[in-house]
Amino acid sequence: MKRKILYSLYFLIMLFGLGSIVFAEGECTLEARSDLRGLASNINIVYQEVSEYVKNEDYEEGDIDADPEYLQKYLVIKIYNLSPHLRLEMTYGTPNDSTSITYNQADQDGVITLVPSTNEYVITYTFNVYGSSSACYGQLLRTIKLTLPKYNYYSERSVCDDIPDYFMCQTYTTYDINPTNFLDSVNAYKEKLKTQKNEIDENGDVKDNTSIINKTASVITKYKYVIIGVILVIGVVVTIIIVKKKRSVL
Repeated sequence: MKRKILYSLYFLIMLFGLGSIVFAEGECTLEARSDLRGLASNINIVYQEVSEYVKNEDYEEGDIDADPEYLQKYLVIKIYNLSPHLRLEMTYGTPNDSTSITYNQADQDGVITLVPSTNEYVITYTFNVYGSSSACYGQLLRTIKLTLPKYNYYSERSVCDDIPDYFMCQTYTTYDINPTNFLDSVNAYKEKLKTQKNEIDENGDVKDNTSIINKTASVITKYKYVIIGVILVIGVVVTIIIVKKKRSVL
């Protein structure tokens, strides 16, 4: 009888014990969410330009007007610090364009590289961060957005060679360039630069308040001993005058 009672107690203990473990594993606790949010805050997602030589499919042996390879540039997405305890759901365009990303896709340095199918459009990517465990699998922890600029074919024009930083000549842009006023805008910008350059005097100093200060400092430095001598003479003369006045009063 005692043995049956002991078995019954043991069974109840195991039942309640297992029940609590299952419940704990099936629940995304506040502590677990806090820890996962800390991991999610470390994720960094950026885009980078990659350059590589690729085979020229139009090249034929002996063709002196073409190269067997050409340098291709494009943007890739880099994901840093994605923990094995997290996963990403990447969407772009519509919610149907969704891709799951996990730590298993990382290289030996822990970096995940995604290559977009095209760089001809401005695309905004949304990365929703979730837990990877079954308990927190559906728990949204963080949302990261990344806008990928598009390649600017106008940057290849020779008129942009000397002004690559001008917004219409930059390699990648997030806006549409109007082809009808492209040349007018570029030429106007170059004229502006030319006008600014012509405002520089023959000594190479820009004609503004800063140049006046610089010139004044330069003159003082050049004739500092003469200036010091004049100041000393003036001081001596003033002192003599003061002394004479005091004696005349006495």
